[in-house]
Amino acid sequence: MANLKDRDKREDSFRKRLTSLSAKHRKELEKLLGDPPNPDNVPQEFWDRVERETEEQITLALLLIFLMGFRQHAPKEPKETALDEAKKYATEQARKLASQFTVHSKKLANKIRDIGKKETKAKVKSIFGPERAEGIAVTETTAATSQAGERAVVRTVGFTSNDTWFTENDARVCPICAPLHNTKRVVWGAQFPEGPPAHPVCRCWIHYALEKRGKVVIGGDETPFIAGQATPPGELLKKRSPKLRP
Repeated sequence: MANLKDRDKREDSFRKRLTSLSAKHRKELEKLLGDPPNPDNVPQEFWDRVERETEEQITLALLLIFLMGFRQHAPKEPKETALDEAKKYATEQARKLASQFTVHSKKLANKIRDIGKKETKAKVKSIFGPERAEGIAVTETTAATSQAGERAVVRTVGFTSNDTWFTENDARVCPICAPLHNTKRVVWGAQFPEGPPAHPVCRCWIHYALEKRGKVVIGGDETPFIAGQATPPGELLKKRSPKLRP
C-alpha cells in the first residue's frame, strides 16, 4: 500500500491549523510579558488555555489523518471500528503532545526577562512560530499514518517479514532514513519496531507485502504474523511482533 492518499494536502492543513493558533498565542504572550518582559506577568490560565487549544487542534487533525489511513488499509472493516481506533489514537496522542508542547513552551518563556522589544519578539516567535508548527505537523502526520496502517493491517492480512520501509526518496531524505529505504521488517524493525517516524520531521512510510495480493499467503517468506497469534520469521522477529504505538 502506498503512502497516505493526499498526504501533502492533509499535512498542509494540519500545519495551517497549528500555525494560525501559534500566531494568536504569540501575540498574547508578547502582550502579557510586557516591556521590559517579565515571565511572572504571564498567568497560569494562559498556559492552561494554550494546552487546551493546542490539544483540540491536534486532535481534529489526527482524527482525520488516522481515519483516512485506517480506511485506506482496511476498507472492508466496519466504519465504527475505524472511527473507534481513530478516536482512541487521536485523543491520547494529542493530549500527550499538547502537554509536552506547553511545558516546553513555558520553560522557554520563563527565560525571557529584561531584554529589548526586538529580542523579545524573536524569542516569542521561536516558541510560537511556524517552524514548531511545521515540525509537529510533519512528524505527527507520519506517526498517525504509520499507526493507522499497523493497526489496520494487523486486523486484516497481517504483518510479514517482507513489509518494506520507504523514504520519500528525494533530496530531503536524512542519513537516518536513507539506509532504511527498501529494507524489510527484519531490518528496520530492529531499529524502529513501531515503524516511522524515525526522528522529528520524518516522512517515511511502510508498504505491507500482503496487501498487493489482497489475501493472506501461507508459507515462504511471506507467512503473516499477528501479535500474539503467530511467530514471525527471523531471529529478531521471534521475540515479539512490532509493538503498536499507544
